[in-house]
Formats: sequence, structure tokens, C-alpha cells
Amino acid sequence: MGVDLDSDDDRPVGEMTESDIEMFRRIFPGRRDLIVHEFSDLTLSDQAFAEGRDDELLEAGPSMVIEEVVCDKERCPWRVCARKQNITGKWKITKVVGPLNCADHELTVRHPQLTSTLIAKRLMGILKEQPNMKVRTIIRTVEEIYGGYVITYGKAWRAKQRAWSMIYGDWESGYEQLPVLFNAIKAVNPGMHYEYIPKPNAWKDGRQIFGRAFWCFPQSVEAFRHCRPVFSIDGTFLIGKYRGTLLIAISCDANNMLVPLAFALVERENNDSWGWFLRLVRIHVVGPGREVGVISDRHQGILHAVQEQIEGYAPLQHRWCTRHLAENLLRKDGVKDNFDLFQVAACQLEDYYFQRKLEQVRTTTNAEGRQWLAGLMRDLDKWTRSHDAGGWRYEFQCSNMAESFNKLLLGIRGMPVNAIVEFTFYRLVAWFNERHTKAEALQIAGERWAEKPKRHLIIANERASTHEVQCFDLGSGNYQVEHRGGTMSDGEIRESRIHVVVLRDFKCTCGRPRQYHFVCSHLVAAARHRNFDIESMIPHEFSVDTLVRIWSPRFVPFRDPREWPPYDGPKYVADPAYRWNKRGTRKWTRHNMTMDQVSGRTRRGRATPFLADPEQNECGKCGRLGHNSRTCRWQISEDGALPPSRPGMPGLDVISYQVRRGMPKFNSAAITALVDRYYYH
Repeated sequence: MGVDLDSDDDRPVGEMTESDIEMFRRIFPGRRDLIVHEFSDLTLSDQAFAEGRDDELLEAGPSMVIEEVVCDKERCPWRVCARKQNITGKWKITKVVGPLNCADHELTVRHPQLTSTLIAKRLMGILKEQPNMKVRTIIRTVEEIYGGYVITYGKAWRAKQRAWSMIYGDWESGYEQLPVLFNAIKAVNPGMHYEYIPKPNAWKDGRQIFGRAFWCFPQSVEAFRHCRPVFSIDGTFLIGKYRGTLLIAISCDANNMLVPLAFALVERENNDSWGWFLRLVRIHVVGPGREVGVISDRHQGILHAVQEQIEGYAPLQHRWCTRHLAENLLRKDGVKDNFDLFQVAACQLEDYYFQRKLEQVRTTTNAEGRQWLAGLMRDLDKWTRSHDAGGWRYEFQCSNMAESFNKLLLGIRGMPVNAIVEFTFYRLVAWFNERHTKAEALQIAGERWAEKPKRHLIIANERASTHEVQCFDLGSGNYQVEHRGGTMSDGEIRESRIHVVVLRDFKCTCGRPRQYHFVCSHLVAAARHRNFDIESMIPHEFSVDTLVRIWSPRFVPFRDPREWPPYDGPKYVADPAYRWNKRGTRKWTRHNMTMDQVSGRTRRGRATPFLADPEQNECGKCGRLGHNSRTCRWQISEDGALPPSRPGMPGLDVISYQVRRGMPKFNSAAITALVDRYYYH
């Protein structure tokens, strides 16, 4: 309801009596000051929810800036009056009438003052610290805070959007604030590179439309200089008010902890966007002359981008994610067993074992699958370890590096774009601080290798004790190493093998040193026979000293916006063509992967174990399997009995608690709706 903010009423306001003050503090026990910034703060008081009271905001008259809160129950005298001060603009409590003696103020399911705006204000701090907070978590958090009130999914979703808007501004202004934010970060973190470009030949109201943005932090660039020369790339779509795609490049340290390298906001994944992104990554992250491997899926845009030649820069060594390839095979033949078998074949280090596994795949697949496999044989070096002469994968068979970071971004993708940039900055700040502390602790403890390579080294030493070694050339370190056969991790029984080791060249015919750039048990056995320190030949990227150097760079905070340096560059507006015009929740995930669709429909919204048969739906109404509450044909008994709640899902307990508080009797439809909410939200 509107208020006349231009009133000339300057009559003095009388002081509250002692009884008024006592009544005020009884009704609002958490408030001691009679002056409030917004009178609506009282109407939205937590005390109203605790007492199950519904307040109503009234205006006393068009010429007086006086408002009062009254109870919406008839014959209840409770009211609070306040008058707005012209000088300060604040509200002063003038009168409190009580007590609150209405008989019907029990807890109800809904509360008219529990708005999404109130929830957003209350959860702003939490959502800023935990931007990945899910909507169903917000629902339960509100229930805990406000004593059992259950809000709808839509209200919780709107509260989350409003909270983000309060913290970071709206989605439209986010695109205009991007260069200002980039400029502020770069001012205190010299070496940061960003590009902010418009959409070609696109204007709105005389202003250019946003096209793309790229950014990378100098701390990440310095860290990558000490990492293994391999990184992964991937793209994930945005789910905010505007469509778009976030491209990322990411590497790993010796412990396989993620090292984000670069980010970009583009319109979609295509030849042009991937070419633009990878070109900037090579120039500003990789640097001239350094040859690196890139692991990704076979998106047409990526296949086109990795072939680009840049003068002064080494070519990219592209390797394909074998998990995506296995999914493609599964799409061809629908045989789930071939999914694992194909990946096992691609991981073989020796051509003999690769050909044997590949023949098994050919035998079990169909004609379409065999034709697809034949097309892959032209590029064996891009997807098999046995034919990868450079060992550009290191230990990474899939593009899990980028996909793992994408999972971290799941809730972030719905935020304004300037908030996404801030998230990447603060996430890197936290990771660099935490991991540098852990790396320094290892260094102080005198550790030589990071935890993960150290575990591999221990296993190699244990296996080396079972090998038989014979020296053939002491000068070059040429040895024959025989190891006994046995049952492998995949259940296959392998015979005894003889491998040739050349210590001087850090080589073994097993292929592990070439592919993983780390010692194998055969090298350890030969070095032990010669009393040679084989660890001296392990690449420095696996050492604790290098781990410390990776995480040593420090970020500098860019402070409050009021203290940011001036920015006079271009600002572009959001592209109206990419605005979401459909109502409802945005799509959060891609379509179900083929392996999840082979044996039947998966439960909506539930992640199933990879390649596991999907669970049957369990009805929240009758408890039986094979259907849900919307399609249930089973009748609830006359006494209203319901199936017991699942372990760890206290939905029905909460319902019974609310019933004891005096809620109206539920009909079957209301009970079904609540059971569905607690089971699936």
C-alpha cells in the first residue's frame, strides 16, 4: 500500500508510555530501539511467525505519514502504530495496543508475510558463502528458521534469485559491470588478462550488445608453468535469465587437484567460439614454444580449433576423452558391457593387449558399431595409449578435470555473469591458500614426493621385490626384468612377462614410463639391482617442491566497488535474443547420457550410478514400486494411514508435528502433495 512521502505534516510525535514500551518489548523481544529504518521490518518480524500471527499493514490517512500493524483476526485489539520522521526518514514507534488475545493463532502451512523478498534478505549471507545451495535446501532452511512453515518450490527459487540480485545486481546490469569488475581485479593483480568484445553488428537502443568475455588470472598462469603439460577443456551452459555457455580450461597438480587456467563467456559452443577461446589460452596461458596436450570430447568446434597454427606457438597435441567415445559406441550398439570393454582396450599400454581387447569389442558389437570402430582406426594415437608415442595424456584418460569443475559450477551457472567472475576469483583464492598450506606442511616434514605419486612409488617398490633381474649391459643400464603372472585388476589372468629396461633412458617395454612419465616396478627392480637412485629420474612435476611453487602465487583483494579505479572503456548490454522467455525452472543438466537410457527410464532428478540399472520409481502415496504418486491407482485406507517414511526422510514426522499444533485436517490430495514434497524435494 502506498504512502505519501511528500507530506508536510510536521506535528510533534508524543513519547510512548511505559506500558506501551513494555508491550512493545513483549511483542518484539529481540528489538530494543523504538526507531526502525523501515516500518515493514515490524510487519515481517520473526515473532509473527513464531506466534503464528498474520499482520496487516494499514495507512492512517493520505496526509499523514503514519502506519499501523494490526492483527488480521477479528475482535483482536492488538496493533502497533508508528510515524515516519521527515528529517531522518526513519520510523518511530508511537503506540502499542495489546495484548494479542486472539484464540486462533496456531501454526498454519502458509504465512502471507513469509515472502520471497523476506527469505532473500534472511538468506543473503548464506547464499553468498554457499552459492551452490539448492532450492530444496532453502525450503528446509526456511522451515527450520521460521518454526515449521513450508514454502513452495517456486517461492524458494524466487528467493534465491532475489538474493543474488540483492548481492550482485540484476542480470542485465551484470553484463555492463563485467569490464568494470575486470578492471578492478586487474588493477591490484597485474598480469591478469581479459577481453570483453561486442556482438558484431548488433545494437540495442544505440548501444552495442555483449558478445563474449575471456579472463585468466596471472596466478593460474604461473601455476601452470610448474604443472604437467596437459590440460582439459569443456563447456557448460548458463541457466540464469540469459542463455550462454561458459568455457573452461583446467589442469591438475601432482595430487590431481584442479588448477583452473582460463574462462570465457560465449554465446554457444561452435567453431568460432572454441577457436577464439583456445587461441587466447595458447597465447596468454600456455605461452610461446611450449608443447602441451589437450584432452576433450570430439565437439566439432574443438576438432577445428586444435588444428589452428599460430606463428611462434607449438601445435596442440589433441587427445580424445575415451569415456565420450565409449558413449558413442553405446549409442551405436546399445551393449552396456562394451562401454567398459572399450575403455579397457583404450587404456592398454602394449599393442598386443590392445588388439586382443579390441577384437573382443568387435565380436560383441553389431555391424554399425564395427563400422564406427573402423573410422577410429585412422587416429589411434588420439584415443589409445599403446599408440600415443608422446604420452601426452600423462595419467588422464578422460576429460574429468574440466567436468569435475563443471560440477562445482552447477549452482553458479544461474547467477549473474559478474557473480560468476567473482566466484572464479574467490574460489581460486581459497584453493591457492589451502593447498599451499598443505604443500608447505609436506615440505617441512621432509617429504620428497606429493602424496599421490608417493603412493604409486610405494606400490612399484612392493611389486619390484617379486621380479627377477638380469643385467645385459652395465654401461647403458640395459636389463631384462621378468615378473610373475597373476590375476589382473580386471579379472584377467596374465602369464609371466619379460620386459627390457634401459635405466639411462628411463625406458621400459611395458610402456608405463612413456605414458605416465613415472617409474614402473621394472625400472625400480633394475635400479635396485644396480644400486641406482631411480627416483632422481622422476620428473620434477611430481615433487613437493614443485607442488609448493604451483600454489605459491598470491591474490590481492579488489576491495569495495566505491574504491575501484575509474573505467572509461566500452560497456555492452545483454543480448535480448538470449533472454529466457519461458516460465519455470531452467534446465540444469544435459539430456541423460546414452548409458543411462539403455535399460529403461531413470528416476527424474536422481543421479544413478554409472552404468547401473535405473531404480524403479517408488510411489510416495502408497509406497509401492513401479509408479509415482501422480499415477497411483491404490486407495488410501479410510483411517488415513500412510506408508512409513523412509529412513532419514522425516517428512511424515513433521506433518504429524504440525497436526498436533492444530493444523486443519488434511484430505488425501493435501497429504499426497506433502508426501511428494518431503520425498522428492
